[in-house]
Amino acid sequence: GVLMKRQLMKGQYFSFDAIIASVVFVLTVLALMSYWNSVKAGMETYSDETTKEAIRISDLLLSPPEPLEITDCSGTADKEVKRLGFAVSWENRQLSKQLLTNCQSITQENLRSLLGTPYNVSIFVNSSSGSFDSLQIGKSFEDTPQSKNAAKVRRLVALRDDTGEATLATMDILVYQ
Repeated sequence: GVLMKRQLMKGQYFSFDAIIASVVFVLTVLALMSYWNSVKAGMETYSDETTKEAIRISDLLLSPPEPLEITDCSGTADKEVKRLGFAVSWENRQLSKQLLTNCQSITQENLRSLLGTPYNVSIFVNSSSGSFDSLQIGKSFEDTPQSKNAAKVRRLVALRDDTGEATLATMDILVYQ
């Protein structure tokens, strides 16, 4: 009688419930591994330091400057630029064409200082409709062996002129060593 009872108990390890639980467990582990690999691949896209810096700088440039009264990148007579940005105000995120135009002569060193970055920065603003000439801030970017770790971010912007008229444009920010 005892021998027969042991043989019946051994068969419970392969019951239908245990097989289904094992299959569900394996499928869950595979799904989690697949999800983790896709998340990891997405994080690697923005893990490059120059890419992170280009995104940070583009966000900064789409905010208003501090103080708001500045008309060029050197500030006013009694107020120095604390934060460089080209938006008209926090409520109106259109970029000031006058401020962009007046900042074209800034040196690379001053631009790096105002943006708080150790990298070289080039900013290009191009009209979508060709209604104005391209604006360039910072030295022009040349893809040479000396310029390494380059990252580019493109933002669509509305450029406001002196009359209050807005024009659609693209702003390319290049960050490189």
